[in-house]
Amino acid sequence: MKNSLKLLLLLFVTFAYGESYRVVDIRSDDTLSVRVDAGISYRKIDDLSYNTRDIKVIRCKLAYNGREWCKVRHPSIYSGWVSARYITPQYRSYNSDRVSYGRRYRVVNIRSYDTLNVRADAGVYNRKIGELYYRATDIKVIRCKYTPRGSKWCKISHPSTYSGWVSARYIREMR
Repeated sequence: MKNSLKLLLLLFVTFAYGESYRVVDIRSDDTLSVRVDAGISYRKIDDLSYNTRDIKVIRCKLAYNGREWCKVRHPSIYSGWVSARYITPQYRSYNSDRVSYGRRYRVVNIRSYDTLNVRADAGVYNRKIGELYYRATDIKVIRCKYTPRGSKWCKISHPSTYSGWVSARYIREMR
């Protein structure tokens, strides 16, 4: 009984004081679908508006197609699953002090025989759509976002690839 109360208190504190998330990349005339389980094939049970805040992430997992989904809670819904690409930590901004939009970047922290993967969306589990060599320069950052697990990814464009997402830890501003 005593252990059950401790566990319940721990869960409450984690939920009540854990990091809050917000909806991103949804048009103002659209909503984010909340589903019974992780994946678009599962029944839609609710939706969140484009500007919803104070979302709590319970846990995340990969769906059958390799995309990351998170089980979330919000005061307007009980709980359900949303695509992780549409939520980001609420108190982190897209425009951090390390990324200057409109400036050019280069690849860093890659060995000379390796490449930087360019992905279809933010996160290592998303499909690889291209690669940049270890000395690639002239990379333009379009925007950045955080994944639910806290890693920062930037959408980039480069002459060798149309556009895609790379981990922010592998790019630096050119001087």
